Amino acid sequence: MPHSSVRHPLARAFIWAFVGAIFALLYVPIFELLHGHLPHLITYLFAAVGAGSCAALVYSSMRLAVIVAGTANVAVLIYLVMVGAEATPHMTMLVGGVLGLLIGALFGAQVCDSRVCQGDAKIIAGALAGLSAGVVTLPLLLVSHQPPLWLMVALQGAVCGVIYIRIASGIIRRYSDLLPPVGDGAVVGLGIGAISALGYWSIATTLLPGVAQETLDLVAHITAEWPRAVLACAGSAALAGGITATLGSEWVKFDIDL
Repeated sequence: MPHSSVRHPLARAFIWAFVGAIFALLYVPIFELLHGHLPHLITYLFAAVGAGSCAALVYSSMRLAVIVAGTANVAVLIYLVMVGAEATPHMTMLVGGVLGLLIGALFGAQVCDSRVCQGDAKIIAGALAGLSAGVVTLPLLLVSHQPPLWLMVALQGAVCGVIYIRIASGIIRRYSDLLPPVGDGAVVGLGIGAISALGYWSIATTLLPGVAQETLDLVAHITAEWPRAVLACAGSAALAGGITATLGSEWVKFDIDL
């Protein structure tokens, strides 16, 4: 087809933009939760590792992600209503994570045609790609002590994606049987449940009375950083995806799993 060479880079750019947006949505709260508790450089490094592994985890099975996120919504809402303003992000994530773990284990045991069985390997690949992206962008942090967060998210997200497609296939072949299907489902469900719960908590804090001002300030800062970070990372990831497609790089197909 005359336009196939155009459509393929555009298709990959679109998918990468979506994954880049997920990376940014995860990166910002991880960074803000760690900021001030760890050394400056380590905070950026941990945020890249966390966002890379969590983004790979979410894409291990979109079907499981939808199930867990929807179910966690109900459980977390009940928890927040019961606890109210005393709810902490850590306990809220624990509630969502435990529920996700149980649902994920059941999903892994019952659904035989899902690529959630590759979840352990994809998480390892995402974590290594995030770590590599963090190391690659460290020179910028040394030159500029505190660059704009959206810039770091955009750079690390694009680099993480490029490295991921280079290493994921080999890691999946080697480590996809690291855990049984029940274990893969449990790990993926745990992560998705905890991530979803954190999102619900951030929304609930703006609605519940009596929430500590420190918590409100944290949530306000995260939500203020999100738009720029998501747009920047989606754009940089789309550009990286389009370039890798144009150069003919092989890539790991993302599992929509629906």
